[in-house]
Amino acid sequence: MFVPKTFRLFWQILLFTTFLFIQQQPIHAQSYNDSSFRKNVVKFDISSGILYNNAFNFTFERVIKKNQTLSLTLGNEQLPTLVSIFGNEDSAMNISRKTASGYKIGLDYRFYLAKENKYRGPHGVYIGPYLAYHNFKNDWNLSIKGNSGPQTGVANGKFQVFNAGFQAGYQFLINNRWSIDMSFIGASVSHYRAKMDVTGNFDIDDVEIEQAILDKIIDRFPLIGDLMDDGKVDQSGINNKWALGVRYMAHVGYAFGGSPKKVTKPTQ
Repeated sequence: MFVPKTFRLFWQILLFTTFLFIQQQPIHAQSYNDSSFRKNVVKFDISSGILYNNAFNFTFERVIKKNQTLSLTLGNEQLPTLVSIFGNEDSAMNISRKTASGYKIGLDYRFYLAKENKYRGPHGVYIGPYLAYHNFKNDWNLSIKGNSGPQTGVANGKFQVFNAGFQAGYQFLINNRWSIDMSFIGASVSHYRAKMDVTGNFDIDDVEIEQAILDKIIDRFPLIGDLMDDGKVDQSGINNKWALGVRYMAHVGYAFGGSPKKVTKPTQ
């Protein structure tokens, strides 16, 4: 799967920083015993802003069994802005965003691996299934230089992406409070649906306009293009596909709940 250079660079920097942090931690007896853990973690997704505009996604993770958690994600996100001129000289098209909205809903179930972790969940290596649903709605103003003079109209786009997959990652707690959560692997089966409608009297066929807009969205947001087999809309302006996908995510958060107990060393 193609991953934008900025996203790859972000991920490399984050991993390198995390590695340095872990390496610099002093080796000493733990301040808390094995029963020390937090039942809840509230997290903010710091990686979604690289892919989306106005991305504010929050996750609430709750321990429901020993070393098992359930997470719910809700948030706002929008497709990247499209402001450009495209087409040929006889039918140059200019597009500008009129309105944009979008949201995300996600659900994760995690198993923190007791044999691999020094601490109880939600601290340590985890694996588990996840579901995610993205919904975007955009309206664009169109201006086209046609054979009969300038022409204007509106394009409406609705985009839906549903992901079902399996992930692996690591979450550690700093001072038993502050969370850094990174999903390293997130293979999924993804369903992608795009619906485009064009309103206006144009010399160009509507499907050609819809295809030009979709091509620009793919240019600005390559992950959408990867979910499509051919990147084409049909005569009804619909693209409806199943495909394989991946996801990479990073969160920072705050843990609360639970009652950590101090270790009491026996006297000699």
